[in-house]
Amino acid sequence: VLARVYDEHGSTASFSTEGYSLMTFLISFLVVEKVRVALNRYMAMREALGTIFMSMRLLNQLVILYTEAAEKKYKPKENKQWELSVQSKIEDVLNITVNIVKDQNKMVRLAYGDGNGNENTMIYDCMDLGCLGQITELDPKNVDINQHDPMIRIQALRLHLYTNFGLGSYGDNPLEMLEKMRILEICRQFTIAFTELLKYRTTPIPFPLLQMGRTILLVYTFSMPLALIGFVPDFSLPTVMLFIFFLTYGYVGLELVAFRLLTPFGNKACDFNIEGMRKATRFGIESDW
Repeated sequence: VLARVYDEHGSTASFSTEGYSLMTFLISFLVVEKVRVALNRYMAMREALGTIFMSMRLLNQLVILYTEAAEKKYKPKENKQWELSVQSKIEDVLNITVNIVKDQNKMVRLAYGDGNGNENTMIYDCMDLGCLGQITELDPKNVDINQHDPMIRIQALRLHLYTNFGLGSYGDNPLEMLEKMRILEICRQFTIAFTELLKYRTTPIPFPLLQMGRTILLVYTFSMPLALIGFVPDFSLPTVMLFIFFLTYGYVGLELVAFRLLTPFGNKACDFNIEGMRKATRFGIESDW
């Protein structure tokens, strides 16, 4: 359009190249900063996910080590029920964690409540975990949140290993205090990692920053021909169009990259393969025993 106006009337509107250079500096800063923030969040969430799966695998190996030591001390018969109970509870923690991480709405509800001022109604006494299998039947209003709260499940696993180690096959108190503290420490690592993941999943980038960056980027992209017309003396149309294409591709591409990094929980190529992580961890736990 600008080229046709220039050919027909011999004049066209243009921006000052010096002023447009200042705007380019501002746009470059906003776009690069947004990509940096998105990449930092992406790597932090990946690290938290890795810690979650690693801690469960490490906890399983630690239980195996303590079980073998208790077997040598008390010399009981092979206790397959204990092995299955540990695997079942660890797998339960992993399944609940993966299911809630993949669902943004459940993460938000877990972090901020149900939105109706009933935050306290979804919390049970963590000591009442002996009948955790029936806990979702106690109150139909809380079925969903208790089915998708890893903090309740990790507490059940913690109590199971701390107070009921070996299901009574290795004596009333087969573990030393340092061994118990090690179990609690690994459960604490899981809790911290999940809390970090919950923080990033439920705390978006401030909207004013996103709005400012996208608005200025839109203005900058559509006003680019006006600046380049004054920058290219002989108004070489192919040169201007090629330059506009690559600049637009670069800035808009970085904006889209930042957007994809902020939402890495899906089925895209750059998203986290959470199901693969769960399957690999589960296979490793079964192999350890």
